[in-house]
Amino acid sequence: DNGREKRLHEMSPWDHEQYGKGEGELYVQFIVDIVKPYMDSLYRTKDDPANTALLGASLGGFITHYAICAHPEVFGKAGIFSPSYWYSDAVFTYTSQRPPANSARLFMVVGEKEEEGMVEGASRMYSHLQELGHPEGSMQLIVDPEGEHNEAFWKGHFLEAVCWLFEVGK
Repeated sequence: DNGREKRLHEMSPWDHEQYGKGEGELYVQFIVDIVKPYMDSLYRTKDDPANTALLGASLGGFITHYAICAHPEVFGKAGIFSPSYWYSDAVFTYTSQRPPANSARLFMVVGEKEEEGMVEGASRMYSHLQELGHPEGSMQLIVDPEGEHNEAFWKGHFLEAVCWLFEVGK
């Protein structure tokens, strides 16, 4: 479920002049305070950050980036697919102020056939994280020359992302 008309509000913690109030922190708090504790109580999970990942695409990738910075005590891995960094430059300022933990693993993927600015935004954030000193071996950026902004593209990189995030096959 992508929230449809509420997606722009729910997937950003920052207000936007054109799109309105950002309610993304409420969404992240719902995951942190309700969803994750429920899943941890229902299943035999490893509930520490090293074993907890959040993945999202488009604005979901944008809020996933925010979540790993805002809640390092919960999330230690992030799958950031086609992140909508265009939505607010505040994400860059916030990342400078609250960078992901050095132990966090960040898998970023974006396609060259997506909307204008998507590759530039992801590349800019990757460079920004490098400048902040995030360990090279703990982050990856894939720019797929055939990637389009759709579920088929994201599905095509899902297994790769999960395996890389959890270091499966090493």
